[in-house]
Amino acid sequence: MQEHVQPHDSFGTQNMQAVSEIHQQDRDVGLTVQSVSELPLSGCLMVDPFTLRSLQIFVNEQHPSNMGIGKPKEGFSLYGMLHAQCMSNMGKHLLRSWMLCPVVNLASVADRQNAVQLLMNSPDKALILKNVVKKIQDIPRVLQRLSDAQVHPDVQSLQTVVFSLQQLQNLRDIFQQLTSAAPSSMDMTPLQVRYGIFPLGDLQWSDVSISHKILTQISSALRQCEEIICDIIDFPQEEGFMIKYGVCEELDKLKDMYHSLPDTLTMVLQEELHRIPQHLAQRNSSQLWSIVYLPQIGYVMQISGAALTDDLADILKDYEHVMEGQADDGAPSVYFHTQSTRDLSASVGDVLYKIQDLEATLCTELIKRLLLYTPQLLSAASAVAELDCLLAFASCARDGSYCRPKLVPESVLVIDEGRHPLAELVVDTYIPNSTCMDDEGGNRVHIITGPNASGKSCYIKQVAMIAYMAHLGCFVPAKSATIGLIDRIFTRLIAGMIYRATERSLIIVDEFGKGTLPCDGAGLLSAFVQHICDAPRRPPRALFSTHFQELLDPQVLPKYYSHKHTS
Repeated sequence: MQEHVQPHDSFGTQNMQAVSEIHQQDRDVGLTVQSVSELPLSGCLMVDPFTLRSLQIFVNEQHPSNMGIGKPKEGFSLYGMLHAQCMSNMGKHLLRSWMLCPVVNLASVADRQNAVQLLMNSPDKALILKNVVKKIQDIPRVLQRLSDAQVHPDVQSLQTVVFSLQQLQNLRDIFQQLTSAAPSSMDMTPLQVRYGIFPLGDLQWSDVSISHKILTQISSALRQCEEIICDIIDFPQEEGFMIKYGVCEELDKLKDMYHSLPDTLTMVLQEELHRIPQHLAQRNSSQLWSIVYLPQIGYVMQISGAALTDDLADILKDYEHVMEGQADDGAPSVYFHTQSTRDLSASVGDVLYKIQDLEATLCTELIKRLLLYTPQLLSAASAVAELDCLLAFASCARDGSYCRPKLVPESVLVIDEGRHPLAELVVDTYIPNSTCMDDEGGNRVHIITGPNASGKSCYIKQVAMIAYMAHLGCFVPAKSATIGLIDRIFTRLIAGMIYRATERSLIIVDEFGKGTLPCDGAGLLSAFVQHICDAPRRPPRALFSTHFQELLDPQVLPKYYSHKHTS
């Protein structure tokens, strides 16, 4: 759905598409929409769906079936790489939201970076947190399952809620220890506090917002929620019932009646057998008599092995034939109503059904009480999801030897020995490349030339992906990086670049003019580069990969750009 609310000119149309997508998801997977609100895009890095695909941020691989069945899956992408490190579905969903809308707020990015730095510096604590987060179930989905199960209570879902609530309390206890182990950095300068920039030695767990969220959003009300469930539900279910003794007096009486039912039936059966004279009992010793309960019919006398003889029928005149059938062992049986079985049906009835019906009613009331805690549970789930994303960032940074990028207000982009985060995973050796786009106009437009398969496209996409990752709060594959805030990343739709690019934008153009006549392609590309370089203030940061060597002729383009050659 979130892809439908990417920034486009026809925003009203996109809103309608988003609402349509919500209704479609509601039909497909039974999601319940809690609320719909507008996402403010003023603090977001604008990345359109074309750019997300071309940079391999998201890659959908269609199901191989030609019959239209099956769903697409995430392919080899940046999201797939980070997604694999998330421990919970909640974290994976939030990660997707973050990657669809990277932030351009220095304080927000620095706060995420600080948390990732702490997790990287303490791998033992990060491992403990990952193990706890992994045990917390998808709380929104469990709540939805409980809401749907009010008619047919789901004890497993209730047990899942209790287990997740226990893990939430464990998580809160861990953060209480982490934050109390070190003092808060209240003596930082106003600038450091504003942008969340702390010297590495002074950075403490109490300085990052995720600690505050865990401690406040996992509230004491959740412990009450756990107690409510545990006081009512008998999770071991040793007797096959859901509700504990002492919760409902009527239910306890029914359970006692159910437990004493075998003795009651045995006593009634003995009374019936005593009505038969001894000589007739010996003559019909091959018969097996028992009292059973048949749904919709009630309690009946079951006689197996032989039919009721005439002499017995004369004595047992209250026996009313019901039907013939087979016993559990396959022997032919005849079923009768007697005065005793009629009395049992009237006084006892289907006691098991009564128990199950009353338990279902009590469970429904319990679920209604639990759903009152939905805001607190969703708030706790939000904090856990954010922690999961930060743990995923830290894992990738540690495994990939990433560095912490420096985000600055100035419109610069300096990367020392940068690497493509995906390409380096599939080759034995990856040669890093550096990039320098300073705040001056003469070094902000780079033209990259080189033969086929020399790495031109990989290099320019690498720069864009590093800049993109920096705005997520993630560490980046480089020796060091200084990234000025970016408002938009463009990779396609030249018209959009012409009309919407600013000095804070990043433009990536790969082989523009390919497929045209050489003279036409070179002319179009040179005109576009000229337009970029002639920006009223400073040109946007732009990288062009091309085979058109004509652009390097001073008569075609003035020397407003930096040229690089790959080999």
